[in-house]
Amino acid sequence: MTFLGKEYNTALITVRIPADKLEETYILLLSFRDRTRFSKRALQKLIGKLAFVSECVRSGRLFISRMLCTLP
Repeated sequence: MTFLGKEYNTALITVRIPADKLEETYILLLSFRDRTRFSKRALQKLIGKLAFVSECVRSGRLFISRMLCTLP
């Protein structure tokens, strides 16, 4: 069952991110890898995508909170 962009499996009690959303996030990460400068808006977009993905990872929000603290 898909709800709010996540796939829920009630039989196995799991939540996962669809492959297309993971691929979008991966491509965005690759675009940041070689950059030395980027806009605040681009950084906010990256953090937003990572925050969405981190909701399915245990303790993922801890790493996102560090990024949020660095925003000016």
